Amino acid sequence: MAMRRPTDCELPTRYRILPFSIDYRIPGFDRQYAEGDRVLSLRERDSKEWFEDFADVIVGACGRRYLPVCRLSDGEFLLWLGPQRPSVRFPIDRRLRVGVRQFARSILSGGGFFAQTRPGVSSGQYSRDEWREMRRQYGAWVRGLSEKGILALHFEYGPRPFQEHFFPALAKEFRRESIILRDDNYYPFYFVYALLLGPQRRRLFEGKRILLVHGANGAKRDAIIRRVQSEGATGIEWCGISLDRSAFNEIELDSIRSSPEVALVGAGVGKPRVLLQLEPLGIPCIDAGYVFEVWADSGCAGSRPFCCPDDLTNEA
Repeated sequence: MAMRRPTDCELPTRYRILPFSIDYRIPGFDRQYAEGDRVLSLRERDSKEWFEDFADVIVGACGRRYLPVCRLSDGEFLLWLGPQRPSVRFPIDRRLRVGVRQFARSILSGGGFFAQTRPGVSSGQYSRDEWREMRRQYGAWVRGLSEKGILALHFEYGPRPFQEHFFPALAKEFRRESIILRDDNYYPFYFVYALLLGPQRRRLFEGKRILLVHGANGAKRDAIIRRVQSEGATGIEWCGISLDRSAFNEIELDSIRSSPEVALVGAGVGKPRVLLQLEPLGIPCIDAGYVFEVWADSGCAGSRPFCCPDDLTNEA
């Protein structure tokens, strides 16, 4: 008898690394909900109330305490855990093709690491030896962030497999590194996009002094600053970092003069070390990542979930 493959919206047991799977909706993004959208959770809860709690925690910390928020998805999982076998929800021929692509990519990169946030925008480029060294340290960086702030983990899933094949290795690494998820340090990945781009964004920006930590320059940098200013920020300071090697940046905190109330960081897969360096600022330090791309070019908002809220969709 042939083995039955999981249905489109059924996550295989091996990938259910948290006790519960709940319906996944975010306020202000109802148009993006599709039947079968789920997120792994530590307990049964309403995802909309979960998001409201996330927003309250972040806004309440502005200007008051260090609170790093680090998103981890397929790029970070790949750097930290190495390649993993494709999801068993894919048919066997698809899994074979993915395996061949992974092998070819490794050969072409000389065994190093390379990833992109979007075509032409690097999220990290490291040699084989650098990648090996980063993998040795990554778990400790993530553990530090879990103890001091929030891990926004990409535990959302739907009918089409994406990053779930990393889950078993991730659970094993969490145990090895003594990374313990709790209600106060784990929130879903896309909550960050929804907070920064959705209806509640004014709560975070309006009347605030903002520090932007990113590698953009020229017209792109100017576009990002204009967009943040348009959200009501009273002051903006820019801290430049490497475009694709942020894990090796040493942040010069003494050069930051504006007493920011919140920092927004776009540092690719090297983000954990950058976020940890910002602790002396004593403010929320949010890994905004792709949001910077949306601020620079609103046309790419539709390329990722929860980057275009219902109110903007209605206007269109």
